[in-house]
Formats: sequence, C-alpha cells, structure tokens
Amino acid sequence: MEEISLKIKTIFFGSDNFSLDILKRISNEIDYIEIIGIITTPDKPKGRGYKLSPTVVKKFAIEKKIKCISPSSLKKEKDEILNFIKDAQMGLLVSYGKIIPEYLLESFKLGIFNIHPSLLPKYRGASPIETCLLNGDSITGVSLILLTPGLDEGPVFAQEKLVIKKEDDVSILRKKLVDLAIKILKQSKDKFFSFKNYLEENNLTAYKFYKFYKDFLKYFTPQKDLPYEISYTSKLSNNLRIISFRKETAQEILNKIKALKERKPPYFLLKGKQVQILKARIYKENSNFKPGQVAKVTKNSFLIQTKDGLLEPLVLKKEGKKEVDVKSFLAGIKLKEGEFLE
Repeated sequence: MEEISLKIKTIFFGSDNFSLDILKRISNEIDYIEIIGIITTPDKPKGRGYKLSPTVVKKFAIEKKIKCISPSSLKKEKDEILNFIKDAQMGLLVSYGKIIPEYLLESFKLGIFNIHPSLLPKYRGASPIETCLLNGDSITGVSLILLTPGLDEGPVFAQEKLVIKKEDDVSILRKKLVDLAIKILKQSKDKFFSFKNYLEENNLTAYKFYKFYKDFLKYFTPQKDLPYEISYTSKLSNNLRIISFRKETAQEILNKIKALKERKPPYFLLKGKQVQILKARIYKENSNFKPGQVAKVTKNSFLIQTKDGLLEPLVLKKEGKKEVDVKSFLAGIKLKEGEFLE
C-alpha cells in the first residue's frame, strides 16, 4: 500500500521521437511517476501506399500494453478523454503537438507539466532544438513548467542549462536534452510530493493554485522573472532546406546542416538534382572563386566557396540514393573545379 501511495498516476501526452525517448526513460528510471495512459496524435498516412501509421509513442504504448488514445480533436472528444483520464493525478506533456484546452488543464489535481527543451521564455513553440542550432547558440537547456492556456507561458517548476558543444548536431543534442530532462525529474521528486501534499492539505488543484494563491512562488518561478528574452519558434519551413552558397556564410550553412539533418536535410542542386549535405566542416582557408563554385576537387574531398569562406562536405546523399561519405560520392560523379553549384 505504501509503495502505491508514493507513485503519481500520470497521463503522458506526446507524439514524436523526443517524447518517446523521454517516455522510455521515465518508464525505466523515474520511480515516482506511474504512466497509466497515453494520449497521442492521430495516425497519419505514410509511405508510397499512404497507409495509416501510428505515432512512435502509440507503437510503444501498444508494445508495453499501456492504454492509449489518439483523439483528432481534444474539444469534440471531451467526454471520451475525461473518462480516459479519470484515475490520473497529473499530466506530463512532451512534444505533443496540439493546444491543450482549459478543461483538461483543470481536470488533473496536480495539473499538466510540460517538458520543454529550451530555457524558457526563450524559444517557445514547435522547434526549440533545431532553432538553437540554426542560430548558433552556445547554451540551451530544459524547462519543466506547469501548463497554462498560453503557448509555453506557464510558470517554471525547474530549469537547467546545457552547454552546446561544437560537435553537437540535432541528434546528439536531443539525446543530451533527454538526459537533462530525466535528471530534472529525478531531482524534482521531493518537490513534486511537497507540492502534491500542499494541494491536498488546502483542497486545491494545481490550476486554481496557479491562478489565485500567493504561495505559488514557493514552487514556481514566473517566466518574467527569468533572465531570458521571450522568443518564439515555428514549424520548420521547407524553404529552410535550400542552401544558398551565394547568400549564406559557411557557418550559417553548417548550422543549417546540424539543425536539419534528421528530418529535412539541407540540399543544393547539382545538374538539376538535389544533393543533401548531412555532415560538413568549415575549411579555414579562403579562395579566389565565386560563391557557389567548386574551389577544389580531389579523389577524397571537395570544397565549395560560400559567401565568406570554404565549406567541405563530408557526408552526402543524392536524390533517391543512400547517404555516403564524400569519397564514395565523388566516385559516382564528375565534379570539376570552378563548376557552379546552385
């Protein structure tokens, strides 16, 4: 009986790989959070046959026999959702992808907490990991906030910084942010139970507490009191993928490669066909070639003149082909020094 009382019955909201990574780690490592149900986004058509495919989070739920629903509308399916969450004390949201209506915020005794991979209020919105890499930031972090009606505006329960290293790309950084999120949850155990006990003793829900009670500051920090400027991110545009050697610096292109390599890798055109760059480095010397020209070609490497310097691609992928190292790429094409790449 005592063991059960030391667990917080939780509904998990999530839909992408970042959500899945955290969900798996919570299931294995966080002893006080009991995931009793999962809410994810609806199945989507994928592949050549456009067959409906569940989210990675739903696949995990099926595999682990955790009850799961994927409502198309949180508002229209209110009765089903309220019945689904009726035994839960808390919600935990990670990259769910939908706005949470107020009735859900009010329905959990402990509220819904959101794990957001940025130092809020910086980078609210859909793509904080990619955006910090695109902007060449040196620091990012994870914020654990109480969800409120505004987009990622909720008060901060816990927050930790992370230094972005030179070699970090979106895959590496995401893993580090997952590690940091789990560290925060482990460190927050006593604080969660203190907050839970306070609410129970005063017959409050987290949402009422947040809106009306001055003791709020014992547990949360308003975002306005944190040292980061408010900024917003959006869904990644397909136009971001286009590399312009004439308009972009070598560093800007490298940042783009690091940020977008997983889902929408950046590309240039070679003889009218897309060539994605999945890994590259900046070559320290400059050349007399114009931006967009191939500045040097050997059997093992080639250099491209950008707006301000030379970029050396290391891993590439031709349209419809598998990714290869630069040596294999060059073996399959005739690339000439001075040739323009679009």
